Amino acid sequence: MPKKIPQNVYDVLRKNAPFCDIDIIIKKDNKFLLGKRIIKPYKGYWSLPGGRVRRGEKIATTLTRIANDECSIKIGKAKFVTLYEEITKYRHSIGLAFTARYVKGDLKNDAQHSKLQWFRYVPKKTILHHKKALKLTNCNNHNL
Repeated sequence: MPKKIPQNVYDVLRKNAPFCDIDIIIKKDNKFLLGKRIIKPYKGYWSLPGGRVRRGEKIATTLTRIANDECSIKIGKAKFVTLYEEITKYRHSIGLAFTARYVKGDLKNDAQHSKLQWFRYVPKKTILHHKKALKLTNCNNHNL
């Protein structure tokens, strides 16, 4: 299994190359999961669980790893929702958003989030491309 890259290598890469990111809309009981970020970028914003695809890692494996590493939960089979691209001063991301059902596990946040919370409506201070992905899955309409 490919390992997380060291911070100094990440900093060089983010200044010189795009990343392939995966975001997951995890659904449970007509709600979806968001985490309150405590790191850059988007410190203080609500975000979907997500992360980068590691070299040699299949997307299905990335989805399972992210749900486990960021939330300590298991998810069901994921379904593709949308692709987005974001170019900022901080980095260039090509993102793939998926939706998946919560299967089991007790939520435990990681070092990126101050808390994890289930929502019925998208909070105002949510990352814009995450808001767009949630809208595509009708998360504001209780059509989960």
